[in-house]
Amino acid sequence: MATTNNQALHWILGAALLLIVVFVVGALLLAQSQAATGEVDIDEAAPTINAGADIYQSNVWVGSEAYAGTVINDLLPGASTRAIWIVFQGEDTNGNEDVVDNGNASITLRKSTVPVASCNQASEIDNNECYFNHTGVGGTCAMQETPAENLKFDVKCPFVLASWMDATDAGAGADSSNNWIVSVAVNDGEGSTVSQASQRTLNVASALGLLPSPGIDFGTMSVGESTTTTTNVNQTVTNLGNVSQHVNVNMPDTAFTCPDSDVKIGRSDLKFRDTDGYYGNGDASITVTNQEAEIAVPKRTSEETAPTSTLYWGLSIPNGVEGTCTTLINMTGTNANL
Repeated sequence: MATTNNQALHWILGAALLLIVVFVVGALLLAQSQAATGEVDIDEAAPTINAGADIYQSNVWVGSEAYAGTVINDLLPGASTRAIWIVFQGEDTNGNEDVVDNGNASITLRKSTVPVASCNQASEIDNNECYFNHTGVGGTCAMQETPAENLKFDVKCPFVLASWMDATDAGAGADSSNNWIVSVAVNDGEGSTVSQASQRTLNVASALGLLPSPGIDFGTMSVGESTTTTTNVNQTVTNLGNVSQHVNVNMPDTAFTCPDSDVKIGRSDLKFRDTDGYYGNGDASITVTNQEAEIAVPKRTSEETAPTSTLYWGLSIPNGVEGTCTTLINMTGTNANL
């Protein structure tokens, strides 16, 4: 009986030890199957600008036409302005949403004589030499993700160029040694900013405005009469371009056309001068070839009315003329810097 009990005890102890071993192995297996948590911090990367800015004559996100080379050559003289778009592309290795959703961008178009610090906000815009635009409140620049490029972004800024902004080409006089600088900058919203600058040339645009319009009208005169200080035609010449202008005049025909008479008013009977006075007193007779009228119209330099000068026209009526007589007078502006 004692032997039987001892054998039973041995089996019970063996089974208990087996359970303990099973539990230990189970616990080890459980510990080895637990998941580990991975973690890494990604540094913010500064954006980059992939290439220099391009200047377009039409809306680049609708249909584009870029200026050839680095020359802006189609300012519209007069009251008209020229709308352009300056565009650049950037890249952010953190993804383009990082910039487009949180960042900002700006573009400056300034003459090289203007320091960067004097042309970097809207209040400093000067239509002669400084243009500025940006994204965000008060600005009209747009920034968008580049389609199918999850790292790149596009920035486009519209500018309205005044017809009198300073020219810098070979005909610009003292300004021919200067140029225009396009500066682009972008911030990713995390404090990282990158900028880039490139040079442009702005061409001379010459044009005159003439008053009275459409022409020089001496009204009613008598045979043998000549104009005086009270009857000369005072013609206002306005500078509509972006450089100082000289005025050239000529009359292609040999005489006025007078349909009611055989006698004509000759070319030599029409005279001009830069100050008012009596006919023939220091006047120059108009000729078939261009003559400089000895008046210079200064360049416009502000938002105020464009500069003007006055040209005085005198006429003498020979005997034998009657009816209404007309002729063509050509007036052209030439760059006074040349």
